[in-house]
Amino acid sequence: MDPAFADAWGSLAQVYYSIFALYDPDPKLIELTERAIARTLELDPVHPKALCAHSQLLWSAAKGFQNRPALRAVTAALKVDWRCEPALYWRGVVLFHLGYYSQAVQDLEEVLRMHPRSALARASLAHIALDTGKLDVAVDVYERVIEMEPHLLQANVFCPMAQIVQGRLEEGRRLIHRARTIFPAEPQLTAMEAIAAALEGDFKRAEKLADESLREKSGRMHSHHAWHCAGNAYALCGKQGCSGIVQRACLLVGEN
Repeated sequence: MDPAFADAWGSLAQVYYSIFALYDPDPKLIELTERAIARTLELDPVHPKALCAHSQLLWSAAKGFQNRPALRAVTAALKVDWRCEPALYWRGVVLFHLGYYSQAVQDLEEVLRMHPRSALARASLAHIALDTGKLDVAVDVYERVIEMEPHLLQANVFCPMAQIVQGRLEEGRRLIHRARTIFPAEPQLTAMEAIAAALEGDFKRAEKLADESLREKSGRMHSHHAWHCAGNAYALCGKQGCSGIVQRACLLVGEN
């Protein structure tokens, strides 16, 4: 209806990126994302959604997680429109991955003030709770997010870890099984199963599952979490002399 509608092009860029980052690592989606960004910026050189999509693409496994350029791009979007929800959410995500938890919480809570039912913002707050050892909070928030958005990857795939870290392995496995009904081939779930097996002392099974989780070669945004989980499993196995596989996992995470 309107080929020069910049907002639609900016939103399309984010949709292409989200499909690539979470579900389908087809390189063609990167090209589609870049084209939509370029078209948006031709129509509006400071369009916040396009700047945010550019930041998202920069901060991806496919582009080598370029922290500084990604933060510059998303901050530029927020200078144009400080109430741009995708940009606020995205800056919070990048910041919490870099360990700037308090700054990330500020951005994510601002998103919730504008949109109290933002499942993505709540899931990211649960990730921060998990990273900072507030395990009961993480479990509670993940479950509430799943009630809001039953098929949200960011909640279903991360929720089991909080239970596993607490030593509640059967509950963790139950949550893994639930997540597999939605994401059957998700390697992060396999890596979490590896951690559970290692915690039970079944190092042979743990190493096998960790190896399996690392076979997927994708550019999906959250792949590094699967690598970290595999590294945790290898480290637990390494207490029994498996130092070689610990080194292998560390090299994989470092290279990506």
